[in-house]
Amino acid sequence: MISAETMFYFSASIRVGRKLASLWNNEFSSNCFSKVD
Repeated sequence: MISAETMFYFSASIRVGRKLASLWNNEFSSNCFSKVD
């Protein structure tokens, strides 16, 4: 059985991971487009 704490940390880490991933994707794509120009 998974405890409530484990679920909380799991969901929180996923949320943070997604935020970091979207930020990284924005940086990466903007850098690529600026280099193309």
